[in-house]
Amino acid sequence: MRVLLVEDTDDLRHLFARVLKRRGIVVCEAEDGQAALNSLTDFAPDLVVTDLMMPVLDGFELIRRLRATPSTARIPVVAISADTSIEAERRARDAGAADFFVKPLDFKTLLARFSTLDSTRAH
Repeated sequence: MRVLLVEDTDDLRHLFARVLKRRGIVVCEAEDGQAALNSLTDFAPDLVVTDLMMPVLDGFELIRRLRATPSTARIPVVAISADTSIEAERRARDAGAADFFVKPLDFKTLLARFSTLDSTRAH
């Protein structure tokens, strides 16, 4: 599995990438939505995990742009946020997120969801 990980907090992004890599997942890291879009020329992810609140290009707009582009429209997107409000989750899902997790992340639950999303995409 190949995951594009988009998170503006360096420590969290690096920790999460390390957890994923230990499980054999290929990870491309991006510090904001624009960097994530730029990475798509060289990296074809099976899944995108994005923070919602970021500088330059936030996660909501990143998700909308992924959905609007034919080559990325079907890639599952998992939104992550420190915002625990129902509104944040609603906005993420309205933009096209397949799932929503609140920080701090429960990596075990999140990784289990990855498997489900990856197998759904394959069909």
